[in-house]
Amino acid sequence: MKLLHPTRILLPLVLILFWPNRSGLAQHAGHHGEHEAAGSDELILGAIDFPTSGSPEAQEAFLRGALALHSFWYPEARDHFRKAREVDPGFAMAYWGEAMTHDHPLWLELDTTAGRNVLADLDAIVASGEVKWTEREKAFVDALRIIYAEGPPEDHRVRFADAMQTLAKQHPEDDEATVFAALARMTVPGFDGEKAEDVVAVAAPLEQIYQRSPNHPGAVHYLIHVYDSPVYAPMGLRVARVYAEIAPASSHAIHMPSHIFRELGMWEEMAASNERAYQASIDWQERTGRPLSSRDYHAYEWMLDAYLKLGRYADARRLVDEFSVLVKKAEARGEDGQQMVVNGLGYELRYATAARLAGLPTPSVEVPPEIDASTLPAYTVGTVAEVASLAGDDSTYQKAVERLRYFLALPTFAEYRNAVEAGLKAMKAERMRAAGDLDGAVVLAREAMEQELSEKETDFGYGTVKLAELLLETGEAAEAAVLFERLMTRRPRDPRYTLGLARAFVRAGEPTAAAARYAELADIWHAADAGIPALEEAVGFVPELADR
Repeated sequence: MKLLHPTRILLPLVLILFWPNRSGLAQHAGHHGEHEAAGSDELILGAIDFPTSGSPEAQEAFLRGALALHSFWYPEARDHFRKAREVDPGFAMAYWGEAMTHDHPLWLELDTTAGRNVLADLDAIVASGEVKWTEREKAFVDALRIIYAEGPPEDHRVRFADAMQTLAKQHPEDDEATVFAALARMTVPGFDGEKAEDVVAVAAPLEQIYQRSPNHPGAVHYLIHVYDSPVYAPMGLRVARVYAEIAPASSHAIHMPSHIFRELGMWEEMAASNERAYQASIDWQERTGRPLSSRDYHAYEWMLDAYLKLGRYADARRLVDEFSVLVKKAEARGEDGQQMVVNGLGYELRYATAARLAGLPTPSVEVPPEIDASTLPAYTVGTVAEVASLAGDDSTYQKAVERLRYFLALPTFAEYRNAVEAGLKAMKAERMRAAGDLDGAVVLAREAMEQELSEKETDFGYGTVKLAELLLETGEAAEAAVLFERLMTRRPRDPRYTLGLARAFVRAGEPTAAAARYAELADIWHAADAGIPALEEAVGFVPELADR
């Protein structure tokens, strides 16, 4: 598992230790403050100890910004850092914080211009001689300057991580230096979230902080990220169960535990997590008067996925339909709706794919003519490519593929080229299947799977899924069963793979194994909608399941 997995970035389809004494920290700053947001009129975001040279009022705003920053609540954090600047214009760390909000490293988003503008404002303060910082605070700023320097971004990540590691070693009493250093290490190209040495290097210092500061939102948040894999997810369950309680004001904090729940097949918990997260984002959007597009649609997407995993197709369909209404409302308010339209396409696609596999009526999905695929951001253009491919919209498909290849040519996206190219082959295989060329589709899907696995033997992606399902159609049940079993090592209790494996065992003449998988499907879908053909298929094969 790579933290920045291509299925999230480009193609939705390519679906513990002794700690030194901290008493010396206060001498580094004029205003030492441990902060915990609390009270009915405050945003509860956890607790941190982050002393700086700001005035008391500016420090209060700064700490709120830092808490929000740890939960990747960038707009909220920016508001507080800007307030700190206004209150105390010479406060260097307020500029640092605001510049940090323009870098979203785990999402591969960096607003270089905005970040440089903030640093230019700070440089003007430095030139005037009015700047307020200690050597430690200056080191935070100097490290961040690396991110916004000229040159290849991937080199910046390595140098920034090295600078933060140095800062953390120089100030072992400073938890914030340690936490931000751990996050920086996760963003270095080549970091492998399934390699023990990489995971331990990040997790060990975060675990130390969590043990003595269990309400630290950054330590908990980044532990969830580093444990977000089939191998390490059980270790992440402890922190997954507390993060939403530490920072209940942040929709992202409420959502994050579902990363661990997903790895463990805990679909009810995943659904509940994202229901709460999306509602929190509605509360924030309405309270602050922000546009509808600022809601947490990442949580919305995961809520939809959880409903589909649970066989709650009516609830999933409701979400898709409600989102269409939201898009129209946003457009009526004069908001730029293109991104929301693309999000809606992704939801339609996810519902249609799951419905087809379950035997339910499958709605057709097409790319609206107003969507310009040549201008889409990296994390949504893959959705448009797949929808256009399935709909036979060759013009839009070609534009989307050209846009994808533009991103893949950038050094930042180099490590995703192989997986995305494999995903494109799998798309073509699905089109060949739809056209009746099953043999050709199998050949191309096999090429896609082999390309996925060429860099790592456990990188099962869309090509593997497509090949497994095609092999079922062509009667190669034994090989299909092997592939579905491999897929289930990556995503246990996924009904798509569980159902596929049950069907493969039936066709391979292994009724006992098939019955076990049908029983597992019935357990996953214990609260599913009535009348799902795939569930009726399971009951038909194992009649005792009807009594559950």
